[in-house]
Amino acid sequence: MPTITSTYRAPWYLNNAHVQTIYAASMRKVPTPPYSRERIETPDGDFLDIDWLKKTGNKHLVIVTHGMCGNTYRPHVMGLVNAYFEIGYDVAAINFRGATGEPNRHFRNYHTGETGDLRFVIQQVIHQNKYNSISLSGYSLGGNVILKYLGEEAEAVHPIIKRAAVVSVPCDLIGCDLMMEKWSNRHYMIKFSQGLRELFAPKAERYPDLLCKKALQKANTFHEFGNLCVTKAFGFKDADDYHTQASCLPYLEKIKVPTLLLQAKNDPILSESCYPYAIAEKHPYLTMEVAKSGGHVGFVRLHKDGYSWAELRLRDFVNEC
Repeated sequence: MPTITSTYRAPWYLNNAHVQTIYAASMRKVPTPPYSRERIETPDGDFLDIDWLKKTGNKHLVIVTHGMCGNTYRPHVMGLVNAYFEIGYDVAAINFRGATGEPNRHFRNYHTGETGDLRFVIQQVIHQNKYNSISLSGYSLGGNVILKYLGEEAEAVHPIIKRAAVVSVPCDLIGCDLMMEKWSNRHYMIKFSQGLRELFAPKAERYPDLLCKKALQKANTFHEFGNLCVTKAFGFKDADDYHTQASCLPYLEKIKVPTLLLQAKNDPILSESCYPYAIAEKHPYLTMEVAKSGGHVGFVRLHKDGYSWAELRLRDFVNEC
């Protein structure tokens, strides 16, 4: 489908990419959803925490995924969850392994392209036979997981999965890795490094033979964290191999579900390769919408209902089915 030029326009005083990104992540106030948490056991003996919003009679479900070092209580996730629930969807917001502050049991937790846990949650929901449709929606890392999963499933995707809508997706991880090493992005890399150290610190304590605590403290780039943590946990050769295999970009052409990919052209984290114009132009299922501004997971919309523009846009796309 032809790439859409988005109608989004940022408030003039929040038009800077970094301002939008930081405001949305750190300053935005969002009502906390009345979650009900379910812990499910995974086939490999670990666990996942799913935060649910349910209402009797709802027959449509949206599964929501969060970004790197995030969880279901991040402002953008809560905003998206509230937006879907408000118009009659049940919502299952996934916390990836270790994301809730309680370390998961195994050395592995999650990475940018790990789709096994999403696949397992979807299978569990389908087995319940409660919903007429399931849609997928997520941010950044979580969006990459969704797109990669849909590409992996391709023709085999279950017919109950009707739509997907994602935003600020690092489709090409090698390109984004290089972007994050730029001086202009040092603030984000510092924040992500802090989050990754917190995520992996329990692993260094419990598995010192697999993860050196001193090396973890010295890591400062995605490439270094990938080599140190992810490759050992998931069997990649090195960080480049991980970033190549985990990127959703090679899987986009195989998607068979109507999907919206919403990107901001001024996203400070995304490389040019994260805007797959050529693929979208000839794709019967993928709609790529590119806004002139928006930052990374920003799309600030100062309105009394509290929703960001991206949350409403993703909701509208999913609700078309």
